[in-house]
Amino acid sequence: MTEAGDATTGVGRGVPRWLLAVLFGSLALNLLVVGSLAGAAWRHRGPPPPMAGVVIPNLLGYASTLPGERRKHLEQLTRDERSHIRPFR
Repeated sequence: MTEAGDATTGVGRGVPRWLLAVLFGSLALNLLVVGSLAGAAWRHRGPPPPMAGVVIPNLLGYASTLPGERRKHLEQLTRDERSHIRPFR
């Protein structure tokens, strides 16, 4: 029969200590590389979507599409309201 080995003889130990250190170092390096690549892909995932079709959520953005006379009228009304609200800011 074969000897089972014990801690004093060193027999029965299958993997040398330096090999375990190399394997853990390799694992750490692989995780570092994969994490770096995933982070770079996350940061540079592409340009933002185009602004076509986006409505500007204020009155002046809407007024820019109106005819000149109506636009001037709305700008004057807006100016009046802003001057009225200014003291409350």
